[in-house]
Amino acid sequence: MSNVLIGSTCSTSNSFNPLKNKDLQAMARFSHELKVPLSTISLIAELLDESQESNECKGLITHLKSSVNWLKTMVEDIETWTSIVDRRLVLKLEPVSIVECVHEAIQILEPISNQKHKRILLLAPDELSPAWADKVRIKHVLINLLSNAINYSLDGDQIEVEVLERDGFVETRVRDHGPGMDSSELDKVFESFFRGSVGRESYSKGQGLGLSIVKAIVEMHGGVVGVQSSRGVGTTFWFRIPLALDKNPKSCSRLFASI
Repeated sequence: MSNVLIGSTCSTSNSFNPLKNKDLQAMARFSHELKVPLSTISLIAELLDESQESNECKGLITHLKSSVNWLKTMVEDIETWTSIVDRRLVLKLEPVSIVECVHEAIQILEPISNQKHKRILLLAPDELSPAWADKVRIKHVLINLLSNAINYSLDGDQIEVEVLERDGFVETRVRDHGPGMDSSELDKVFESFFRGSVGRESYSKGQGLGLSIVKAIVEMHGGVVGVQSSRGVGTTFWFRIPLALDKNPKSCSRLFASI
């Protein structure tokens, strides 16, 4: 089965389902309220980690920290999604090293990737021009794509992240060797709340927000996002954002995706 390539631009984005203001406010309050118990649990995990005395305790702490990181990602996704839909998301644009963002995203996800015995391999040239980007938001994009790759592949699989320059853009590709997707799913994969086939759902549970957030953030950078996948072969998500050549930093630039 040949790979199918999907790409889109900001002007044609249909990633987000409309919600009423009261729904957005309720989701925002929900994510905010979750932060307090999450912070407490995270602190307890760190304290336990410092005082662990047995291998059994160490294993339980590792699972606890992985669960906390997963919950933090879910909360961040909800907050980001509501801010995009409500047109409140602010980008802070400046020259950014995408390779550095990849390293930081890998470090954040290290407890999960180690637990599942998955190696993340970074492929990039020694010299790479910076992208014109919001570092925090691009790191969020990478965390979502890497989380998908980790969740939708078998324990022990390798995940490759490739970064390169292409026609005035920095292109990043995240490749897994999981179950892949049918061609019928590829045109829906970036829609909010979309969940894939039973085959993919058996690997992981989620909200179905991560990829719609990825798409919106990339498009707000003036970039493009896409996916290649074949059933039984694996999936590659890619995105391109402009290079930072001859551009001046904008400390607070409000940009909106078309929803």
